[in-house]
Formats: sequence, C-alpha cells, structure tokens
Amino acid sequence: MLAVAILSTVLAVTGEPALGGAEAGPRWFGVSFGTPVVTYRQQLGDPLRVEASIPTERKARFRLASGPPIFLIVSERRGAVTGIEAFTDAPVTASITSVEADPSGVVLGSTIEEVALKHRTAQRSTDRDGAIHLIDRVDLRHGIVADYRFSSGRVVADAWFTDASNDGPHLPGATPFAEPLGDSEQSAILDAQTNDRDGVSWEYVYLRYHPCDANTAWRIGTRSVHQSNGRAYDVLEATCPSNGSKRAFFFDVTSYFRRPLNDSDP
Repeated sequence: MLAVAILSTVLAVTGEPALGGAEAGPRWFGVSFGTPVVTYRQQLGDPLRVEASIPTERKARFRLASGPPIFLIVSERRGAVTGIEAFTDAPVTASITSVEADPSGVVLGSTIEEVALKHRTAQRSTDRDGAIHLIDRVDLRHGIVADYRFSSGRVVADAWFTDASNDGPHLPGATPFAEPLGDSEQSAILDAQTNDRDGVSWEYVYLRYHPCDANTAWRIGTRSVHQSNGRAYDVLEATCPSNGSKRAFFFDVTSYFRRPLNDSDP
C-alpha cells in the first residue's frame, strides 16, 4: 500500500501537457518528462555542456548551486525530456535541503535508510566502482525508474529516467539540445542567473567547460557590457595561450542586468 501511495503522489506531480497533446510525466526543477526541452531554455539558460554518448540521446548539464557545486542533468531523445538527475561530486555529510527534493521527496544527502523508507520496493546493487545504488520503478505509466547512488551512506546522485521503449511519438516543435556559438549577439549564450555575482561566476564556469583546445583554458582579457534591441550582453575577450588565437564570447545577461544583489541571495 505504501508503494501505491508513493506512486500516486509521483503521478500527481506533473507539469504542463507535452506538445501534440501527449501527457506530461513527473515534474522536477520545473522540468516535466515528455515535454520539449526547448520549453525550458528561458528558465534554465543554456547548458554548460551537451554530451551525446549515444547517437539518439543527449544530456545537458546545468549548474544548480555553487560551493559545493551541484548540477542538474536533463536528458532528451528527439527533443523531449527523458531523464532528470541532480548530483554533486563534493563530499556530502547532511541532507541538502536548499536543493529541490525529487518528486518522491528524496533530497541529495539523504541516507540509505531514508531513501529505503520512501522506496520500499527498491533493489540494492553495487556498481563497478563499489558505490551502492538503490533502484526503484517509480512511475509505471511513464516507465520511469529512479536510481540513487550513495557515497559514505548518503545520496550523491539522484537520477530519474525512462528508456527508449517508453518514448512517445515525436513532438511537433521539439528540437534537440544545442550549444550556441556565442560569437555574436545573434548566437549569444543565455546566462539565466539572477544577479551579476552569480552570472559572472557562471560565465567563467562555462568557459572551463569549453577550453580553447583539449587541455588549455582561455585567458580572459577585457569584459564589457553591450545593449541592443532590448537585450543586454556581457562580452568577454579571450586569448588561447597555446596558439595565440583570439575570440569574443557573448553572454545574454538580460535576466539580471542591473538587478541589485538581494541581501537574501546566497
């Protein structure tokens, strides 16, 4: 009965309908399974990196918090959300309540016992690196599985995903994740932070994910702000130390341009 109650709760946490009339799945971080990823660009900004480990699926990495860094991974196939994951590489010694709980109420930093109480049917396993996982089917209707990975007895990765056999028809208007060139106002990288401090920090993190060659970080020179057609842009002039090449990075910072830093901001 507990498992049924949990499943009912999960199914109730849904977002807006998917394009084409399909039913959206569970919602987490404002992102709903089965909906077009393009819907969330204004909310999340552009990803730090997009990976395509298999040809049909892409995974976009976003930063949720800094110090210690916490990341969000949104997976998509054919432009529709098929996975949502929160994780941290930093040691965790307590529940991280500042980051949104997953649809079943689990937060990063939860203990094995706390997760097991919410997922009574979860199966325990150990991966090749020796990390313990609890894996549970949390949404039978949408074929969604939750995989909790632990380090020192606490959740460091919380991944909800569905495999390709559960994919619906292609959604009209759904397009895959893409990384903008960022070399002009027209191709600017969308920085969706809420204040200048976090925005500038995010820009430098973005550049670390996009070195000028395989191992060399860009050397940043001047920084300037441009305004055009109602949008604001941070422009960073950069030089590659290994070969001397130069380029400008354009970041669209309209979301927080001239917004004061609130005393309550972390």
